[in-house]
Amino acid sequence: MVSTWTEHLCLHRTAEGKWCLDIRGYEVIGEASEYQNEKGNLPDQIGGQDVIGTEDGFVIVDNLVLHSDSYPIYEFDKFSTDEFEEIFSPGNARNCLD
Repeated sequence: MVSTWTEHLCLHRTAEGKWCLDIRGYEVIGEASEYQNEKGNLPDQIGGQDVIGTEDGFVIVDNLVLHSDSYPIYEFDKFSTDEFEEIFSPGNARNCLD
C-alpha cells in the first residue's frame, strides 16, 4: 500500500516578526467514515473549521500545520532575496534537506 498527501512550502511571518519558511499540510482531523453522512458526503464545517476534503481516507480542514517534526524550519530576521536565492538555488537544493 502507498499513502499520499499534499505538502505546502510556506513562507510567512512569525508572531515575533521573523520570516519563516517551512513545510505544512492541511490538518487531519480523523477518518472520513467518522464524518460522512449516509450518502458519503462530508459536512461543510467540522468544529468550526472549513472542510477541504479527504486525503488517503482522512478528512482535512482549512488549517495549515507543520507537516512533520523531522522537517527543518528556516527563520530569517530580515528576509533577503539574495540570501534566499543562494540557499535555495537548484544547485544547493540537496543542502536544504540535510
